Amino acid sequence: RLTSNPGDAEPVVDCCDLIPHRILLSRPEAEASRNKLLAESLSTFLAKNPIDKSDRVCVSFPGHKTLGRSLQLPNAAPKKLAEMVQFEAKNRIPIPLDELAWSYHAFATSADNAEGGGLGNLANTLLIAAKQRDVQELLIVFDELQFPVNLIQSDAVALFNFAAYEGLGELVQH
Repeated sequence: RLTSNPGDAEPVVDCCDLIPHRILLSRPEAEASRNKLLAESLSTFLAKNPIDKSDRVCVSFPGHKTLGRSLQLPNAAPKKLAEMVQFEAKNRIPIPLDELAWSYHAFATSADNAEGGGLGNLANTLLIAAKQRDVQELLIVFDELQFPVNLIQSDAVALFNFAAYEGLGELVQH
């Protein structure tokens, strides 16, 4: 659980709990009963950690079920950037976009890029997609337990964010 106090710039981890699945979800024998195993673990979690209606819940989505593409796009207004990303997504992802849950993030460009003969006015943009079917399958388990989900994030992106915001930023920027 992350919390923040008024006036504090950074959130604080005030609670952490590990609920292991009865069988590791990465094991082949777990595939057939994946949703049941997940429901068992979530039920145990909820019994120990009640969720308030005001809580915002972020759920990890397995990186092996996501597709990521790094794009170099010109700096543009948000609406124009969204159009460019959609165009690139149609051309770079071999699955129709209406079958995907997808989003993107444009990273800020640095002055070093423009002056140092680098990418100039091009921005690094990350496109992440997952099959709608896989996302819905995950959300069904949470819905059945009346466990509200506000955000789904690829575990690979979460790991990047951890590294970038915990002092390892120089390592992940290159």
